[in-house]
Amino acid sequence: MGGAESGAVLRFRMSIENPFPDTIRGVNFGVSWFETSKIEGDRYQKSETGQASTVNADARPL
Repeated sequence: MGGAESGAVLRFRMSIENPFPDTIRGVNFGVSWFETSKIEGDRYQKSETGQASTVNADARPL
């Protein structure tokens, strides 16, 4: 599962009213995973020659 799919699952789990303890633990783990796995200082973009990552200190985390 990629980052986009994981994010969608995490958002869905966060929307559950009165979640079970396992759901809460899963959300906390998912948030922690995103925090430790983020890539900082790069910008990802598509171009005519394909996809590319370029160094950019002002870019939001990937």
